[in-house]
Amino acid sequence: MKKNDIALFIIGIFYAIIGIILLTNSAENILKFIFIVLGILTILFNGLIAIDAIFKIKKDKSNIIILILAIVQIILGIFVIVTESKVLLIVTGAILLTLSSLAILASKDKKEQFKLEISKLSLGIIFVILGATDAAKYVFIALGVISLIFGAIYLVMALLMSIIKDEIDSDENSIYKDGRIITK
Repeated sequence: MKKNDIALFIIGIFYAIIGIILLTNSAENILKFIFIVLGILTILFNGLIAIDAIFKIKKDKSNIIILILAIVQIILGIFVIVTESKVLLIVTGAILLTLSSLAILASKDKKEQFKLEISKLSLGIIFVILGATDAAKYVFIALGVISLIFGAIYLVMALLMSIIKDEIDSDENSIYKDGRIITK
């Protein structure tokens, strides 16, 4: 296999593994994993924003508000990991949406702040949707099937690309610059 074929193969295996995981685990286990991942992402995103705000406080005192909001959201991220509660997930999502909106409104450069807050706004929406729906099981089954289909497509593409390249590279064939294959 060539370098590109290996990349396609790895992507195919990755999708297949994700599909198998989604189809073989219960929705509760997947949600627990999602709670942990989303909590960690919330902590990381807000940690970066807090660090950025700390460095900007000397220039602009309004960054104190952004720092406080980031710290509150870090605490919420910890609660999401520890409690794994759907109600808390909805509340955390609503708080993320509210605090991110307030940070944007409090900022002098709203466009730049929106860029900083987009990840938290997205997490807030995801938190609310995951917490509010009981259809998570069906969503995970659908995602598992889709992932398996993508995995199969990538694996077939890797195999076909490898076969085509081997055929083109063989001693019996030549190839013109325009891509036409000449067989002997």
